[in-house]
Amino acid sequence: MRIIITLLLVSFIFSSSLAQNDTIFRQLEKLKGIEKVKYLNTVADSYLHISPKQAKAFAQQALEIAQHEKTDTLIVISSSQIASVYFQEGDYDKAMSMYLEILKLSKKIDYYKGMSNSYNNIGNIYYMKEENQQAFNYYSLSLELEKKMGYDLGIGESYENIAIVLDNQKKYKESLEYYAKALEYYKKANKNDYLPQLYNNIGVSYRSQNNLQKALEYFYLALEQNQKLGQIESLAYNWQNIGAIYLKQGKINVALESFEKSNVIGKEFKDIVKGNYEYLAEAYSKKEDFQNAYNFQKKFTQLKDSLFSKESEQRIAELEGKYQNEKKQQEIESLQKNSEIQSLEISKKNIIIYATTVISILALGLTFLFYNRYQLKHKSNVLLMKANEQIQQSVKEKEVLLQEVHHRVKNNLQLVSSLLAWQSEFVQDNQFQQLIEENIARIKSMALVHENLYISPNLSEVAVKEYLHNIITYLQQSFDTKNDITIEYQIAPVLLNAQQIIPIGLIVNELISNAYKYAFSGISQGQISVTFEEQFNHYYLKISDTGNGLPNDYKEKLKKSLGLQLVQMLVRQLRGQLQIQTQNPTMFEITF
Repeated sequence: MRIIITLLLVSFIFSSSLAQNDTIFRQLEKLKGIEKVKYLNTVADSYLHISPKQAKAFAQQALEIAQHEKTDTLIVISSSQIASVYFQEGDYDKAMSMYLEILKLSKKIDYYKGMSNSYNNIGNIYYMKEENQQAFNYYSLSLELEKKMGYDLGIGESYENIAIVLDNQKKYKESLEYYAKALEYYKKANKNDYLPQLYNNIGVSYRSQNNLQKALEYFYLALEQNQKLGQIESLAYNWQNIGAIYLKQGKINVALESFEKSNVIGKEFKDIVKGNYEYLAEAYSKKEDFQNAYNFQKKFTQLKDSLFSKESEQRIAELEGKYQNEKKQQEIESLQKNSEIQSLEISKKNIIIYATTVISILALGLTFLFYNRYQLKHKSNVLLMKANEQIQQSVKEKEVLLQEVHHRVKNNLQLVSSLLAWQSEFVQDNQFQQLIEENIARIKSMALVHENLYISPNLSEVAVKEYLHNIITYLQQSFDTKNDITIEYQIAPVLLNAQQIIPIGLIVNELISNAYKYAFSGISQGQISVTFEEQFNHYYLKISDTGNGLPNDYKEKLKKSLGLQLVQMLVRQLRGQLQIQTQNPTMFEITF
């Protein structure tokens, strides 16, 4: 788990007794003006991760008082609190709009801290949107201002955020240099409570470089610091990260102990328990204890289902709240229109009183005509509004149902995969057992599609980059070879529909699996490369390896290989073309 740092401008002391609303409201009654603004912002900050809705309400009240007091620095601080709520809720567009306004005001009043925090938090938004270069640029602007102010903690935070972006860009040498600078400034600022997250991020960096021993070293350092600080949730995550490293190293028993410790410490945190169940299922599967693997996979699925149901209920409640607010707004607007029309009617009647009889009759006739047309138009608008509301409600219900369908399909595929793995334990024929394992990998690649579809806001398309990354990671963990084989991949940020992405996933699964099994016989080191890109309205998938190459009679062998026949069939399904290069390197290039 990677941790970025969101900077807030609130630095006032906040008592734990504020957790009770009665205490908060009693204290607010005693305060006025600037002191009340400071207190409201402190309360808002404390509620940010507990109840974003309440945090926003307190911050909005603080902003109104700050604007009335005409205190620009407090306007910046209160606005930043509201923007941080939007960021917490994932509404990055609103957060970005507010941070840009905050930055503009901070520059106007030469408020360096407000400028630095705005640069950092805009960088966080770009980081969440995976726009790494923009994130790097804004983090660097924040670092420059923190150095100008001589604020050691802020300098350390900026160095750490820049290092995280460099990791994403695979500039690992530079990222480690920035992590080292962050550590230097945290120690200089005497902020030991910042060390666990820093050590955790360095561990993630080494894990990305496949330097598992170094990653383990830093995860243990993070664990040691969190034990001193008594951070229960962070300790549980530390043991989970340590277990994941041991699992990758093939030290199954030590990994199992780590996941069990994580479960005991983090039993109150369902996301942690859910992750541990998934890891335990994988560990027992590698240990060939398929009964326990199946049991933990089932627990993982049940817990994930319950979390999904809660999320669905919250989402439906939010949609209902938005619908009710919009309905009230429409009623208010309708009342305002009726009031305006009544005012016009009164004015017309006053004119009629002083007009001649002929004009009076004519005016009454026109009034009746306009009123009749207004009634017809009003009825038409009401019917149209009701029809639109019904359509919108129907669309929302269908979206929730479609998410649930993808969710159930993915779970069923995972259960089939677990049952096949369990059944393979009783199979004595090695060739038949290998066929079962190959089919498990194919089912996994199809299940990933439905998993990505049901967690995605776009229910019809899948992000190719994330999907292929998950398949490649799964295959790396599945093939425990003695050879030193690495996989390099460059995948464009492209969205494909399910009819396209499933064949792509199966092709990648087949070709990488074949490379692991046959390409590196008698070779101690090797590399597999995967490239996916879009050019001129066409997609290009290239999979190559530095292995032994294909034999001269490979075309004859293609006819006998089920996997390669499947690849050819899937290429035809995509209406694409397949080109094969037999050596230096061996390459399969698919265009569609």
